[in-house]
Amino acid sequence: MEDKALNELMAEFDKQLDSGGNPAITGKVKGINRKNGMRYYFIRTCFELFIGLITLNFLVSFLLNNLSSPSIVISASLIAVFSVAIIFASVRQLLLILKFDFNRDVVTNQSILTELQTRFLFWLRISILQIPFFLVYIILGFALFFNVDIWVHGDKTWLYCNIILGAVLLIPVVWLFTKLTPENVEVPWVRKVVMLAGGDHLIQSMEYLEQLKSFKNS
Repeated sequence: MEDKALNELMAEFDKQLDSGGNPAITGKVKGINRKNGMRYYFIRTCFELFIGLITLNFLVSFLLNNLSSPSIVISASLIAVFSVAIIFASVRQLLLILKFDFNRDVVTNQSILTELQTRFLFWLRISILQIPFFLVYIILGFALFFNVDIWVHGDKTWLYCNIILGAVLLIPVVWLFTKLTPENVEVPWVRKVVMLAGGDHLIQSMEYLEQLKSFKNS
């Protein structure tokens, strides 16, 4: 989903461009509302990081309490890897927010905002990457809510079929994961996927940054 705080900041930059002068070099972000918007985004990212750490702690604890079950250990470990990736992404977002300075020129700030917008792509890519591992969520879900090791008590044919399905999905999913990057947004089909997934503001932000750079260099 688009981030309201970031969109408001981008709108402020649009107003600066329309106001004349040389905003790409000397434009400043002004107004207490804009500062509050970035502060809100910082707090929300901290909350997401906190949730990620709590989730990781729970998964590690659950794993250690079920060392006798290889299927639960593997499932919890795989989900924990995704949790670690999300934690690192949140930390990166916080570092970018801390780099944002309301007294800097528009180009520098827009570069940071564009980086923040790429967070959408991260969530899209990490969600897609988890698709082939759907079975680990089923295994962990049965263990958590029903205290049943479905790998031990479930139908083997059904389990093996799901493993094969996951393996078949892995190749196209990994390929898609490597293609859905900010560097490939100009590729027509990547651009269409991003826009269909609701990432039109990421594309607008990247195009805007290029316009600002061209304006500055002209």
